[in-house]
Amino acid sequence: MPFPCVHILQMLVFLFFFFAGVPIHAGEPRKILLTVAEGEQGRDAESLLAKDFIGSGFQVVLPEHMTPSKWITARDLSEATKGKVCKLRKAAAFSGAGLIFEGRIRTTFNSEELLGMKMEKAVTTITYKLLSTASGKILKTDCKTFREVNRSSDEARQGALEKMRTEITETLIRKIPIELTSCHEKAIEEYRKSLEREKQRQTASSTSESRPSGQSKSTTRDTVPPEIILISPVQNDRDLVLTLKNLEIIEGQVKDDSPLVFFRINNEDTEVNGDGFFSKAIVLKKGDCKFILEALDNAGNRAIKEFSLSRKPNGSGPEARAWATAKMPTLWGLSIGVSKYGSTAVDLKYAHLDAQSLSRFLKDQEGNLFKEVHFKTLVNQEVTRDVVLKTISSHLGKASENDVAFIFIAGHGIKHSQTGSYYFMPYDADFNTALSKGLRMSDFNEAINILSKNVRKVIVAMDTCHAGAIGGSGERAMGGGEDLTRVLEAASGRFILAASKGGEASLENEKFKLHEGDSGHGAFTYALIKGMSGESDYDGDLCITLQELSHYVAKQVPRLTDGCQHPYFRSEGTDMPFILLGKEP
Repeated sequence: MPFPCVHILQMLVFLFFFFAGVPIHAGEPRKILLTVAEGEQGRDAESLLAKDFIGSGFQVVLPEHMTPSKWITARDLSEATKGKVCKLRKAAAFSGAGLIFEGRIRTTFNSEELLGMKMEKAVTTITYKLLSTASGKILKTDCKTFREVNRSSDEARQGALEKMRTEITETLIRKIPIELTSCHEKAIEEYRKSLEREKQRQTASSTSESRPSGQSKSTTRDTVPPEIILISPVQNDRDLVLTLKNLEIIEGQVKDDSPLVFFRINNEDTEVNGDGFFSKAIVLKKGDCKFILEALDNAGNRAIKEFSLSRKPNGSGPEARAWATAKMPTLWGLSIGVSKYGSTAVDLKYAHLDAQSLSRFLKDQEGNLFKEVHFKTLVNQEVTRDVVLKTISSHLGKASENDVAFIFIAGHGIKHSQTGSYYFMPYDADFNTALSKGLRMSDFNEAINILSKNVRKVIVAMDTCHAGAIGGSGERAMGGGEDLTRVLEAASGRFILAASKGGEASLENEKFKLHEGDSGHGAFTYALIKGMSGESDYDGDLCITLQELSHYVAKQVPRLTDGCQHPYFRSEGTDMPFILLGKEP
């Protein structure tokens, strides 16, 4: 009979194309959920990747373009945009996407000299994975780095993103078997149904717990007012939200057994979808704004929720001061600098001045973002291993959980050739006495670990050499070294600002003067203080965050040192405001 032969031939053709990596198109376009984390860079990367996927016959879904429903909440979607896999699978299932692309991207910049011209180099690194919605299985994962050199950092960044987009989409579209088979579609449908059953079970359980035993909705008059749940912005314990943004999104959910007559925000009717979710963009004025959320159901039950949202005013007047004192922590600081050594170590010129200048600058922040500033400064002969460790415990140990601890160290650093350990060199230490008198970074790290258990925000800034630099005038290195960030890798709840990467020296020079009469500084400290003085306030909101400051220092130090030194920043928490401008330092 001819039919079996034809059937076998069709199957052979299908298998040939499947294993050759050539997609076999079904009736409907393939659909992929795509998200790339990391702020503005992520959005630009999403846009570029989406264009290529669409051009290759895909439908592309972005989590932020989805709307909440009875099966997927606004919080689910918010967590999906941050890369949480279980929420991504849920979002993909209810949008009909069989595949998920989840990536994280980061771009760094430095300057290069090319044919006599100063050029900007962008290095973009993306880590991504492609997952099956139905199974959650990772189909492909990779980490790629792309480089581009151009006249401006924006052009260099765009060029690196274009290279990223071309290579990744070509690789995935050509090599991954992305067509949804009937079995795959059935698996997605089963997964979606399991999510629906779980949601229905949770809803039924919640409803039964809220009603008296033996009574039903149809026989009991509804006397319970609507429940207004505020998802964003997040309030503190005083129902106050502090913000630096001009635009705030107010979103949440109204839960009620009876239909709503209205829901209003500040007496303006606000749309609520079938599942009770609402979202409204509010343009903020300076100062405090009070918000009243009001819901009324057809049983006559009314609910009101109030909170205040305060946008930081510009300037340094009474309003700005009142805003700053709304929830002000205390800054506890320790500033250490060694220029003159009592041993055979080569003296530096400006390390002790770095410590003193930074201490003075941050002390003057009292009354701005910090209610109080308590700084301890140790220079030259005051700096010994035991004194440093004791001061971390006795001085910084006074900080409470919500305070900020700041540690700055400037001076020589070495890597011991026999132990392989990295040491900061106090006043009385040199290469020969490093084991007995040097401050080993594992000991320093242990002291910070203890501090971090009681203080949630710890900032460490180190202006020493981190790797095999040749010691001498203007370089904060003796013998060898290693990347300091490795030995601090186990830190938690910390922000680490390091003066240079592995293989580089930390430079100082008399040309790095902060004001007339200044004798000089290290390049890292010079850029740090200039950035905190206002030059890193990129968005002009008079508040400098650690991310803004690190970005500024990362761009300025290579320029100051002709590309010889590249700072490093690592954050193990969300970005935090650090300097509130408004009074002259």
